[in-house]
Amino acid sequence: MNRAKEIIKLITEEEDYLSMADPGSALKKEFKVDSHGIIHNPGKFEGEMYYVPYFYDVGMNGFSDEDSGTDWLFELGEEDYKKFPELKGHKNIIITSSDQGFVGAELDGELSEEPEGEE
Repeated sequence: MNRAKEIIKLITEEEDYLSMADPGSALKKEFKVDSHGIIHNPGKFEGEMYYVPYFYDVGMNGFSDEDSGTDWLFELGEEDYKKFPELKGHKNIIITSSDQGFVGAELDGELSEEPEGEE
């Protein structure tokens, strides 16, 4: 398969996570995930839980509950708990991006606003 077709296939598969009833299984197949659910592939999701790419994709598609401009907050509900049982008991997840392009997550946090320029 040529590189362009591989890229198109990857993009299409990622977008499908948003409509899947069980995106967790697909994510665990796409990434090297250990028994604790941590991604071991090199890249922006390395060291994060397997559900982080799902919420990152949702945020990239503009569907977060809150957006600080750099981070996204998602209120968790029954649908999220069905997709990712590990999230039961948590009220929200915040997806962050570093200046180096790494993506991280925080459970039950508060979204902080980026400081404005000096006045």
